[in-house]
Amino acid sequence: MTTATLDFGLMLPTHAPRGQPFDPSLVGTTASWAEEAGFSSVWVGDHIVHPWQFLESLTCLAFVAARTERVRIGTSVLLAPMRQVSVMAAQLATLATLSGGRFALGLGVGGEWPREWQAAGIPIKERGARMDEAIALLRRLFAGETVDSEGRFTSFDQVSVSPVPPPIPMLLAGRAPAALERVGREAGGWLAFFVTPGGFQRDSATIDEARARAGRSALPFERGILLNFQIGDDDEQAMDRALELNLGFANELTLAGNPEQLKRFALAGRPETVIARLREYIAAGCTTFVVSPMEKDNDTYQAQARRFADEVLPALTAG
Repeated sequence: MTTATLDFGLMLPTHAPRGQPFDPSLVGTTASWAEEAGFSSVWVGDHIVHPWQFLESLTCLAFVAARTERVRIGTSVLLAPMRQVSVMAAQLATLATLSGGRFALGLGVGGEWPREWQAAGIPIKERGARMDEAIALLRRLFAGETVDSEGRFTSFDQVSVSPVPPPIPMLLAGRAPAALERVGREAGGWLAFFVTPGGFQRDSATIDEARARAGRSALPFERGILLNFQIGDDDEQAMDRALELNLGFANELTLAGNPEQLKRFALAGRPETVIARLREYIAAGCTTFVVSPMEKDNDTYQAQARRFADEVLPALTAG
C-alpha cells in the first residue's frame, strides 16, 4: 500500500464543553486552514442532545462546503435512525450537489446518550432496524429512483430526489457483531472507533467475511477510523494529559477499562510516537483517518491541529 492512497481528515471544532468559551467562527476558518495545511478531508460529529455545546452537523457542513474548494467533507457520524428518511435524503443530496460531489456520508447508530433519542421521539432499541431500513431507501433515492415505501418505520409514495446527486460514498460505523455484519452487507466503507490496530485488523476481517456472504467482495471498499489525539513533547506527559481529558470525550461518558487499558486506545505522545502508531493502523489496512484533537479549548485545539499538520502529516503523506 502506498501513502498516496491515504486520506487524513480533521474533525472540525463544532463542539465544546458547556461553560467553556465557544467560537463558532472557528468552524469555517479551521476548514479553510485544513485545506491549505494538507488535510484531504474535514468532518463533523452529530448530536442533537449532548452534555457539550454541539452545532448541528449538516448545517455546519453546508457552511463548510461554501468555505472550501478541494477537501472532502463528511459526517463522522450522522445518527441516521433519528431522522425522517425523505427529509434526510433531500438534505444529503443537496449537500452532495452543492459541494460538487465532495460529500462522504458516515452513518452510525450512536446510543451513548439515551436522552437525545427520547428527544427525537425514537425508541433507542429500534436504532439498528431503523438504520437498515434507511440505508436501503437512501441508496435507491440517491440513484435517482422514484421510490414507494411501506416499511416498518417509513411509508411514502412516489418520492424522489431531484436533481440526482453526485455519487455519495456511504461509510458505516460500529464495533458490535451486528454492526460489523451491516457494514459488510450494506456499506461502501467502514469508520472504526475505539479499536487498537489489532482490533481494527480483526474487525476488518469480520467485515470481509460479511462482504463475501453478500456477494460484495469485488466492490471498492474504504477502511477508516476516528482517532482522538494528544501531541506533546514527552510521551508520558502526553498520555497523562490524554487520560485527564478522558481521551477527548465528555466526562459524563465513562470509558470502559482502567487507565492502563485505556492507554491502548489513546493516540498520544511525541510526534514520532503518534506517527509510529498511525503506521500500525496503516499496516492493519486503514487508509482513511479522521483525527480530532483531544483538547477542546479554542487555542489548544488549534495548537494541536497545527502540530499534527506540521509534525505528523508530512511523515505519512510525503511521496
